[in-house]
Amino acid sequence: MSLIVLLAYWYTYSKWYILGSWFITHILNIAFKRLWLSPLLINALALIVLFVGIYYKLIEGQEVGASVLNVYMPIVFSSIIMNLLIFTIRKIRIKLKN
Repeated sequence: MSLIVLLAYWYTYSKWYILGSWFITHILNIAFKRLWLSPLLINALALIVLFVGIYYKLIEGQEVGASVLNVYMPIVFSSIIMNLLIFTIRKIRIKLKN
């Protein structure tokens, strides 16, 4: 599966997870002022929810792979990409001020 197909698949089926991840990442960035902390917290929470679902057999068999692909990966990936964009914009603003 190419990256473009994967991104299209995520947008089609996981857009609410991605939008929620961006919102929570934004809230965590405001709260903690550290760009590296919010993706770690979001990743930890997503893993906990995934493992709880597996432990209590809410997610079984092929649903585990689909859950990782459609829920976990878009959440973490979008949070990381958002913070990389914020980091890049901040660096550009600092260079433009000087």
